[in-house]
Amino acid sequence: MGPGRKGRGTTRLLRGFLALDDDRQSGEVQLRAVVDRLGDGIRGQLVLALEAVRLGRVLGTFMKKLRLPRIKQPQREDLLGFLRDLRKQLDAGHEIPREIPAFFEPALKRAAGLELAQQT
Repeated sequence: MGPGRKGRGTTRLLRGFLALDDDRQSGEVQLRAVVDRLGDGIRGQLVLALEAVRLGRVLGTFMKKLRLPRIKQPQREDLLGFLRDLRKQLDAGHEIPREIPAFFEPALKRAAGLELAQQT
């Protein structure tokens, strides 16, 4: 995702959170749309979860209210994107809030059997 697309995604995400406070249904629709644009997988949910925690939302409750599907088995590319995004957070000096690994642990355990080596 290029810098322009990332900025637009962040703007849409923040608009969704603002709308959620004024009109829950409208905000939920907007936030689900952002996750859908990011692939509706573990990576999209990570972006949403990080922002939710930063804004002081209780992650488990917040994600349940949005009725996003739990990630049963992450796809290889989605998981690699998830891991890259976590690495970027750490490289930028941001801590990963403890709620994040706890929330994603079940999906990550199910992903343990995925082949993640670079294919040449």
